[in-house]
Amino acid sequence: MKSLLRKVVCVGSLLLLTCGLVAAQVLYIHQIDVGEGDSSLIVSPTGKTMLIDGGDVGMGNAKVRPYLASLGITHLDYVVLSHYHYDHMMGLQETLSALGTANYGPVYDRGTSPAPPTNSGYTNYAATVAPRRAATSLGQVIDLGGGVRMTCIARSGSVLNYGAISGTSGEDDLCLAWVLRFNKFKYYTGGDSGGEKTSDYVDLETPMAPDIGVVDAFKVDHHTSQYSTNQTFVNTLQPLVAVASLGTGNSYGFPTQTVLNRLASANCMIYLTETGSGGTIPNGHGWAANNNIVISTTGTSTFTVTFGSSSQTYTLHSYSTSGNQYNYYPTSVAINTGRLKGGDYTALGGDDSNYFSVTSFPNPGAQIVDWTATTTITQAAGTISNLSVTYKGRYSAGESQKLYLYDNYTSSWQQIDSRSVGVHDQTITWSPTSFPSDFVDAGGNIKLRVVATSPKMPYNCHANLVKFTITAP
Repeated sequence: MKSLLRKVVCVGSLLLLTCGLVAAQVLYIHQIDVGEGDSSLIVSPTGKTMLIDGGDVGMGNAKVRPYLASLGITHLDYVVLSHYHYDHMMGLQETLSALGTANYGPVYDRGTSPAPPTNSGYTNYAATVAPRRAATSLGQVIDLGGGVRMTCIARSGSVLNYGAISGTSGEDDLCLAWVLRFNKFKYYTGGDSGGEKTSDYVDLETPMAPDIGVVDAFKVDHHTSQYSTNQTFVNTLQPLVAVASLGTGNSYGFPTQTVLNRLASANCMIYLTETGSGGTIPNGHGWAANNNIVISTTGTSTFTVTFGSSSQTYTLHSYSTSGNQYNYYPTSVAINTGRLKGGDYTALGGDDSNYFSVTSFPNPGAQIVDWTATTTITQAAGTISNLSVTYKGRYSAGESQKLYLYDNYTSSWQQIDSRSVGVHDQTITWSPTSFPSDFVDAGGNIKLRVVATSPKMPYNCHANLVKFTITAP
């Protein structure tokens, strides 16, 4: 296994031809066994590296640094600290101190508001990373190269597309949480985020769940604490694999049997870095690796989980068949360029003789029609396994038509079709190949945009049908 990894991971972030990486295009997520603590290493297909957390005191020198060295890594492109607890922070501080400032890139943490701890551990960490410390914002995207992107969905007690959670107090409530996406593969990691509201914790998981959506694998929050991995979270994420970082002999009773049972009941396979001192994995639902755990994938059809000499391969979630189908039709239309000729949004609700019609408007060198149809769904975006958009319409003359769907992940219009359409109705159907929830905003809105251009005389766009079909539980 070590020899394979050496071929995959180049020194630092350099992509060398001898690595054999160009053809493979493989993403690796390493859960490093640091005992009762947490440390993850992500290596993108281009060799870019991100280290998230570093375990407790001594683990940087004893576990993280040797592991990086075994992979030939002497430079980290990105560093993330989920929160300021010793079992995540101190090993990271040791690792970065040993590497030296010149050998790691920006260090993302939650910053200094709310005020960080006043203990010497935090003081030492802050002094070490000061030259490289970087601000982290909600919705921030870190591009690791090769199509791998990390999006921050929680920071300092606020959740993307939700806002601030009331009652936050301890460090666990203030964790950074991230969603990683690579082709069709999706992964979540959130430090010690909680899922139950108590006198000591707030529930971050429930408001995060719609933004995360269906995942293929995830790192279990808070080492399987009884206050994490709630039922709503599991139901929404539908994980195929869960990886938990914990230590044998820990005094917290991790892994928690309730969490193990909940994951097993959801047909999720569980991987523990160590056996722990609490519950046991239900029979047939996973392994206590007592080792580092590595997820690898090309992000197209399968991913593999490896520990020691053992490996298991899983098929990525299907984005086309699971759940029930629901049809939605426009609830509003907006004309961006052009003038209303007849009809309204209700004319788009059926394949019949009723049309929504827009007359083109002159622009320099062209006549343009540009209008948007919006619908609002009731299902949570993260639960959608498939989306299909159907458009039917014609023109008073042959025109050049483009269709767009608004992509909320990139905050831009994604072109989904381009063709010439004449005086006879044409029906166009499109579905994304992955991550259909990208096209649903926080309010449940999906937006289709119709644009036609022509150097000719004024013309009319006649739209007969706009239908949005989603698949969800």
